Amino acid sequence: MTSITVVLTTHDRARLADRALASIRAQTHGVDRVIVVDDASHEPYDPPGDDVTLVRNPVNIGVCAARNRALSLVDTDLVMFLDDDDWLGPDFVAEQVRGLARTTLPGPVAALGTRVFVGTDRSERRETARTYVKGDDWMADPASTTENSLVAPVPTLRAIGGFDPDLASWEHVDLMQRLTKVCSIEHNPSAEYFSPDDDGIPRLSSSWAKVANAIELTMAKHDDEIRRDRRVEARYLRAAAANHVMAHERRQGLRLAWRSVRVLPDRRSAKTLAQAILGPRLFIGVQRVAHRWRERSNPATSAPASPAR
Repeated sequence: MTSITVVLTTHDRARLADRALASIRAQTHGVDRVIVVDDASHEPYDPPGDDVTLVRNPVNIGVCAARNRALSLVDTDLVMFLDDDDWLGPDFVAEQVRGLARTTLPGPVAALGTRVFVGTDRSERRETARTYVKGDDWMADPASTTENSLVAPVPTLRAIGGFDPDLASWEHVDLMQRLTKVCSIEHNPSAEYFSPDDDGIPRLSSSWAKVANAIELTMAKHDDEIRRDRRVEARYLRAAAANHVMAHERRQGLRLAWRSVRVLPDRRSAKTLAQAILGPRLFIGVQRVAHRWRERSNPATSAPASPAR
């Protein structure tokens, strides 16, 4: 029987960590080991119950290094990493283990599920992945946010070096690009991983400058793969530019936006360049006016998307 460890990393969010831990304990498929890494919370996190391995970091080392520390302690076949502000559907582990047991993909094989974003009004927005065969190019696909639902073979994850501690955000993009070179990915859509859509809690993913810098580091690290396809290169340039602009780093945002136009002169690149020229406040104001105009013309029009990933 396949064994699995769930790693929960937390920092100064005890209430949310309790919810995440409760979702692990509520799994319909047994979890063989739970490792909680308290990354130097100001008030040390004391997880309820005695069924977890607790690791306390004396200083804050960041989520990637914290996950790698836990990975070094894992003694099961599989591992997954749960953020403290997220939670698992009750059948998440069961569906992932079941999907891996019946996969016909060339090994080794990891698994992705469905990420469900839950709004403050309890509305749900679902994002799914696809199946990847070992050797596929992860970055060639449109950006996805299902990587958090990854369940991976421990030896394979260790062999690629785990998470990159230099990345403060977008770490899963880098991880998945390295992982798909040596590992197939089975998509199990019934394995549900839940995240709050927008509850006002500060997150690394909402820190524009950190996200922008992480995207640029990722681009530099995988420069050859990204430059193989103009669409991929332009997409990453646009993402970095938009986040720089939102962080009020307009000069760098403008430089990257202009590069995206030169790489792929399409409407999306032009929109990013306009955002860089106008600045975040004016650009968002223009977006809102345009959205209201479209709503009057077509009530079914959806809300404008955020420039963040």
